[in-house]
Amino acid sequence: MKATVNGIQVNYRVTGKGPWIILSHPVSANMEIWEPQINALAEKFSVLQYDIRGHGDTEATRGPYPMVQLADDAAHLLAYLGIEKTHWIGTSLGGMIGQAFAIQYPDKVDRIVLANTTCQAAANANALWGERASQAEMHGMVSQIESTVSRWFTKSYIQNNPKVIQKIEDMIRTTSVVGYRGTSNALINFDLTSQLNKIKSSVLVIAGEYDQATAISMSEKIVSLLPNAKLLVIKNAAHISSAEQWEFFNKEVIHFLLEN
Repeated sequence: MKATVNGIQVNYRVTGKGPWIILSHPVSANMEIWEPQINALAEKFSVLQYDIRGHGDTEATRGPYPMVQLADDAAHLLAYLGIEKTHWIGTSLGGMIGQAFAIQYPDKVDRIVLANTTCQAAANANALWGERASQAEMHGMVSQIESTVSRWFTKSYIQNNPKVIQKIEDMIRTTSVVGYRGTSNALINFDLTSQLNKIKSSVLVIAGEYDQATAISMSEKIVSLLPNAKLLVIKNAAHISSAEQWEFFNKEVIHFLLEN
């Protein structure tokens, strides 16, 4: 479904019934990356998936996309749907947006899951993301497939799950180059470290044992700066732990969201 919010058309889907959860995906992916979570979550929650600005079937505007703008997009979508409060589950970029959202809209967020993410741009982010975006502009998003997949998953998972990897490759290939550039700039220019103490929600921070993109130390830093957070390290997982170890991920996340 489509909604015109915050000046753009946003693609979204609602599944299930119960308290609300919003799912926010990584850069160069789309809401389909949450497929392993939907059935389990929809048994107990109303699940809102959406494509981030410049991704999937959501409109791609010229960037850069500040993290605050990406958080505003989500807030406007929630308002459009009449959702007053929601849990937030975000992976990578989706976790960064989740932090920005909780800082800006503390009354709209309940519990938060931040998976395989960070609270500030890496020291080499300008060169790193600038080069990736330039490659995409020159050669198309196909130029990002091999390196992205190798960062996102362990070698054994890639070898043993060709159908899943094919879907991931298709997500990357069909991501808008304009959207990729706009989001790359967001990943270069953000630092939420001084504001994380404003987040009073209960937070589960998830790290992957073999995550090359967001190391465990980055998750540890988030936990150290949040007033009410705990860390879960998922074994035998790289950057997309929600796919690579989806059964364990689902079990731990649902337990966290439902615990007293």
